[in-house]
Amino acid sequence: GHNQEGGPRWAIQVSQRRMEDERMETKPSDEKGELSYHYWKRGGHNQEGDDVGLVQPKKLTHDEANLLHQSSSGSGSLWNAAGTFEEVCVTKWAKGRLEDLLTQVQSKDPHVTIERIKECNGDANLWIVRGKKKCGFDFEITLEWTANVQGEDINGTIKILEASPDTLDELEFEVKAIDNERKQGKHLHTEAVKRARTLATKLEEALNAFYVELQNK
Repeated sequence: GHNQEGGPRWAIQVSQRRMEDERMETKPSDEKGELSYHYWKRGGHNQEGDDVGLVQPKKLTHDEANLLHQSSSGSGSLWNAAGTFEEVCVTKWAKGRLEDLLTQVQSKDPHVTIERIKECNGDANLWIVRGKKKCGFDFEITLEWTANVQGEDINGTIKILEASPDTLDELEFEVKAIDNERKQGKHLHTEAVKRARTLATKLEEALNAFYVELQNK
């Protein structure tokens, strides 16, 4: 039939249903618990050059549906599926491994020991770019230590200000002694800090070992 202006009603209906080119409908079917996606594509043009709307939906193959589902579920993307780029967060593993390696560090001075990691802030990632694996990390780490000076146990912290692949050869450490209720003399604190600084070389070695493990992961 025709509308009041004499134009065909189907043309108006089709025009109202226009969608963007190459739009994908990503709602999975519930039938038999299987994935079912339909691919919508804009149709051709009529003799006047006007858009005539959408063709009938084409059901995707099982492999195409699975690939699209991976993209929409956040487990990857069509770009990643081609093996061009992939990123994996390994921060949880990295923090656990750093705790193992750094708390086992032993200084050449037997009177100072690492007690535990107080804070470890940052992240670690693996990337696959065009088939080649890369890795990186960036952490700020604070460890607690105890030093025995003239029979007195003095506690303190040693902070690694920035640990990353770019800084492994020039790590910066901030070493402090912590006052306690007994208020040991200042000279004891100074000696304790001096002893704690001997941990730096071994901490550097442990961080370099961690980087090798990350590269081989």
